[in-house]
Amino acid sequence: MKFIDFLLKNQKIVIYSYYKMVSAIIILEVGRRLFSQGEKVCVIHGDELMKYLEPDFPFECMESSKVLVYDPEDIPVPKSFLLLTTFDKKKKYEGSVTVDVNKVGQNLYVATSNCNFRFRIVKGKIEDVHISTLEENIISFLQEFGESTLKEISDIISSREKVGRDEVRRKLLELRAMGMIEINGTKVTLLNNNSRLHR
Repeated sequence: MKFIDFLLKNQKIVIYSYYKMVSAIIILEVGRRLFSQGEKVCVIHGDELMKYLEPDFPFECMESSKVLVYDPEDIPVPKSFLLLTTFDKKKKYEGSVTVDVNKVGQNLYVATSNCNFRFRIVKGKIEDVHISTLEENIISFLQEFGESTLKEISDIISSREKVGRDEVRRKLLELRAMGMIEINGTKVTLLNNNSRLHR
């Protein structure tokens, strides 16, 4: 499943992100998809969003519209929104699915909810970044054993996957940078709910 499909599948999503441009692109991607499906789309605080990007669909705020909210700050928010972006993690919205977006590399972001997604921004659009087989096998190994040592993981995964131990260690560091695993000394532990990491 792709990140935008996940957002459209759920009702009432709140995205916590410090990256205003990324939030604007997510709002526009979701709005564009809804508009292409024949829906009317209302973007609250759209004038603020347009400081970053020019939308390619009309904002139509009426009773039947799908409501998207871009960084509302102190403006009132309707209860029936479909998607809301904000940098303020203190703000909570009843009945919503929350997604945290964090930057983990040069133009590489991780969206964490009950699922995890990696994506980058290419020409003003969200492009999903798929997890490699090696990364998936490391996560599966940690799910099976709970925790392990750097040496055990490097030895076992490099033997299974026919890759060098250095490559396995590099992937472990990348997974740590993405907030998927924790490395304390030589001990490696799986974090969050990575059983549902989307390829």
